[in-house]
Amino acid sequence: MPNSSLHISFARDAAKLLGHPAIDGRMGSYLLGSTAPDVRNLAGWDRYKTHFFDLVSGDPGRGIEGLFKHYPELAEAANLSKETKAFVLGYMSHLVTDETWICRVYRPFFGRSSPLADDPMGNVMDRVLQFDLDRIERNRVEDIEEVLSLLRESDRGVRVGFIGQDLLQRWRDIIYERTSRELPWGHLRGFARKALPDDLKHDDEVLDKIVESAPAILDRAKASVLPQALDEFRDNAISEFVTIAGEYLD
Repeated sequence: MPNSSLHISFARDAAKLLGHPAIDGRMGSYLLGSTAPDVRNLAGWDRYKTHFFDLVSGDPGRGIEGLFKHYPELAEAANLSKETKAFVLGYMSHLVTDETWICRVYRPFFGRSSPLADDPMGNVMDRVLQFDLDRIERNRVEDIEEVLSLLRESDRGVRVGFIGQDLLQRWRDIIYERTSRELPWGHLRGFARKALPDDLKHDDEVLDKIVESAPAILDRAKASVLPQALDEFRDNAISEFVTIAGEYLD
């Protein structure tokens, strides 16, 4: 699903629309939270453990519902520290963004019910498109140095029981490093591996070909998606989160 720079960019724009001191005063915690569900990649956890949403059949809203069902102590914003509250809001923005992508882009254009359902490159095209959008969103962040400054101690004061402090600190360092530089196409390799069938995941020749062909794959991916779908994805993800965040903070 969408990568860290995209989540940070969406979260920042959503925060501007929301205009709430719970975020404005703890922006670092909020931005770290917006990437945090993907800590599962570092911990080696199943996706559902941090996203609470099924790629094939989950309905929008299930992620946040699952978060609070499994960790009810996070459901009451008033009971949390300022840092933890901001982190949870960021976490929620990630879940909303992922679900919006899955329901509005992945399933209709690349998933099992799409025209590319039988194409082994369908999932790879989805990953390449995500990778390109991540690079675009990083470039939208004009004050990247400010973001990096906010991320440096973004785990301080955050307490969420299912992510230990050592793991959260390691994740913070990874996100800082990722955000500090643009990702060339060569970094697509790891993302593409996750999209390939099991018998191809470790085929270096296949992975090399995907990286070499990335621009052409991207062109095909863009041609497979309705022109307005990507703009609508961004707008809907941000507006949906702003609505949910307002209800959470009320």
